Amino acid sequence: MEDLIVPYLCGSLPCAKQVLVFAPHPDDEVFGPGGTLALYAQANVPVTVIVLTDGAFGKEGAARTKWLELREAESRAAAVVLGISPPMFWRIPDRQLAFGETLIARMQDAINQTGADLVFATALTEMHPDHRVTGMAAVEAIRRLGGVARLAMYEVGIPVPSPSLLMDISPVLDKKQAAMACFPSQLALQRYAEQISALNRFRTYTLPAEVSAAEGLRFWDPVVDASPWQTLFESEAVRRQRSGLLMETGDHLPLLNVIICSTDHPVLVDTLNSVACLTHGHVVVTVVNAKGGRHSTLGDQCGPFRLDLLNQDGEPLSDSVAANLALDHCHAGVVLFLDETQLLEPQQTARLLCELIRHPECSAAFAGADFHDLIETNQRAMVHCSPTMNFSFFNSLLFRQPPLTGVACRFNPAMQTLKGWDFLLQLALSGDFRNVLKQINENCKPDLIREIESGGTLLNECRLNDERLPKSDAEIELNARLEKSNIEKQVLLAQMEQQNQALEATKKELDQLRASRSWRITAPLRNFRSWWFTRKQ
Repeated sequence: MEDLIVPYLCGSLPCAKQVLVFAPHPDDEVFGPGGTLALYAQANVPVTVIVLTDGAFGKEGAARTKWLELREAESRAAAVVLGISPPMFWRIPDRQLAFGETLIARMQDAINQTGADLVFATALTEMHPDHRVTGMAAVEAIRRLGGVARLAMYEVGIPVPSPSLLMDISPVLDKKQAAMACFPSQLALQRYAEQISALNRFRTYTLPAEVSAAEGLRFWDPVVDASPWQTLFESEAVRRQRSGLLMETGDHLPLLNVIICSTDHPVLVDTLNSVACLTHGHVVVTVVNAKGGRHSTLGDQCGPFRLDLLNQDGEPLSDSVAANLALDHCHAGVVLFLDETQLLEPQQTARLLCELIRHPECSAAFAGADFHDLIETNQRAMVHCSPTMNFSFFNSLLFRQPPLTGVACRFNPAMQTLKGWDFLLQLALSGDFRNVLKQINENCKPDLIREIESGGTLLNECRLNDERLPKSDAEIELNARLEKSNIEKQVLLAQMEQQNQALEATKKELDQLRASRSWRITAPLRNFRSWWFTRKQ
């Protein structure tokens, strides 16, 4: 099976009438495919080299001019050793090579003018930014030309992953080493010749013992590979599936439905790549276009798994409607919701699946969510119960579809803040929830998770009290009014208390007055005054 990843036999020199090499810097055409170019020279195949940048990073003024002339002279000398034509130099400033229409158009013109049917460019996996840009622009230029030429991506700083050809350069190894020696300005900075020789020796690892050096190349043909971004930028999971490598099918296990409600976020492709790496081999991925309109093309595969895109070119959908659409589309098995901005880790799903398989009487299994958030942080996070529809808790919840009761559970679009809890309550009515939090590091558990861990079913654990559930808009407004009324009530009670205290003080003063001697002496006068006023009336 290893030969599906790396060739175990040397390939023959690819047929070509005219070879064109795009080198990011003066020396890359030698350190990279120098041996292969020497073989083409021996076969009398014309080779044209275009060096894109001046290779004078860090130099200024006259020193820059002197340096780039030196490097160009070294490149010409190496071409003589290899037996190829002198290179052409575009002199784009080193480390300022930009991917865009200008570079792509210039490459197209070069391919047309030289009549090249085989183009060499640095691989997309190279570490140097100029190397990556060279590869990306070459891919797009060749794609637009529609089958005029094939692309051979060569390695310099990083070995090409899964090369499609290992070219035996043993017969011309001396020429390549002599050509590398033509760059003393670079060899004084780094032992590049030794490192490249080690890379070429490493490439013989899967080849016969008589091969002393080889160069790794990855070919791309725009006629055969009509979707370059799916083949050249594919994940290892996709490459594994496309190559037919052995993996567990999981046909004897429940079908896992992974649901993603998407707004076409740029990191969705990373989320799908994380799903493609699941160890459970029986998976269907459903992506719902919640934003409406045209969603970016996803293809029909998520690594080794089937992918369905719903509501393409449709109307915008709310969270609840999008989730319900996906649930209606799901097949019988188990369901996992995944946010489009989070990476799912294989052990998370495997842990939940094991719990449901061991406990067929349970309707769902839940745990602390173990995933990477692609937006806010790249740190692993433990997420507790969240009743909102951002699916944070649903990322850690695996439930049966359909439920054990046979009654479908759906989100209520009419509910604003409690729709997540409403859905969980529907699930809870169909059976217990299995808690697998005990398999997680104690130090990672938030307080709420520790409380949940001691309970039974999710319905009992949540208890549906004011401390667990957020308030609806109506409840919030009502509580505000009640709080205001309580404050007004307290103010009135305080005022009444003050008035009662004042009244008691007045009564006390009056009692003291009536008990005084002056009050008793003046009693006859008060009585006469009362008799007199009564008589006049």
